[in-house]
Amino acid sequence: MLKNKSLIYKTLLCTGFFVIILISTLFYKNNLSKEGIYNNVLNYDGYKIYEVQKPVNFTASIEPTWIPKNKNEVIELNKEIAKVGNVEILLENIMHRGNDIYFNFDANQFINYDSGEFLYNYILNEDGTATSYNLSNSFNIYDNNKTLIDVGQRGLGPNSKIYFGINIEIMVLLQMALPLYIMVQYYMGIH
Repeated sequence: MLKNKSLIYKTLLCTGFFVIILISTLFYKNNLSKEGIYNNVLNYDGYKIYEVQKPVNFTASIEPTWIPKNKNEVIELNKEIAKVGNVEILLENIMHRGNDIYFNFDANQFINYDSGEFLYNYILNEDGTATSYNLSNSFNIYDNNKTLIDVGQRGLGPNSKIYFGINIEIMVLLQMALPLYIMVQYYMGIH
């Protein structure tokens, strides 16, 4: 009988310890991790957001060796190619899709518990709602001569991702006019 009570107590103690670890992990993930803080900021959950800059401009220095030469080839980069405030702009990858070269960018948000800076593809309104930008003029791309480049397909989101394709013929001409200058209608906020 005494052995059974001891076994029950040990089981209850282990179960309680496991529950405490599980609750702590969930609390950390939802409130203290970078992702949790970012979600709380965007949901105005304990945070106030202030707009800093719009539009956001950055220069993307694209190396010619990063441009895929073969159809369906993808060059994975995940390289920081610019910085806006404390937010790093990443070039995730470049794809050759047959008729165009497709660029994928994202931002590495600078998020701490008590302060931070972030880029977002929507306008964050004071009432907690978000308004999208008009995709056709949400961002423009320029060559090093400040000439507007005709961009084909373009996309936004989620969060701070942007995508665009440049026609193969135009891209061949641009090889001599790199770097690219990108003006994006990001919402840059601080909390």
